[in-house]
Amino acid sequence: MHTLMRQRRFQQETLDKMVLKAAQAAQTGSVPCVVTANIYPGSGKTLMALQAADILFKRGDIDALVTLVPRRNLAAQTELSWENSRHLFEPNALGRISHRENKWPLIRPGESGYVSTYASLMANPALHQDQLQGRKVFLVLDEAQQLGADDV
Repeated sequence: MHTLMRQRRFQQETLDKMVLKAAQAAQTGSVPCVVTANIYPGSGKTLMALQAADILFKRGDIDALVTLVPRRNLAAQTELSWENSRHLFEPNALGRISHRENKWPLIRPGESGYVSTYASLMANPALHQDQLQGRKVFLVLDEAQQLGADDV
């Protein structure tokens, strides 16, 4: 997939790994698949994940993106990052990704996903599950180390 985004080497390697593993999982039906990347804050992981989602969306491997973050400011930042860079992924870029708290619908017409906090998910997991039922979802767990599990 061609975009106007230029990646650093580690970003491209991680992006390639995410796309390959997701494509293999979709092809074999072995979903969910997990790709773990330990990437430092400020190194472009948000845009890299958005680019992976866009590639998988264009290939038909996913139809929704959900990003969970520990804080609302990061949710707003993710929404803004996609809004400001979406034009780099045209034509047929993944739709709008909006910051959503627990109000139905989480994915509105014309949108391709949402970003929310871990706290919102835990406050109403059934809402999130109902919204995503039957969808092929690319789930990004941003800063998951903040959740406190030592053995993840």
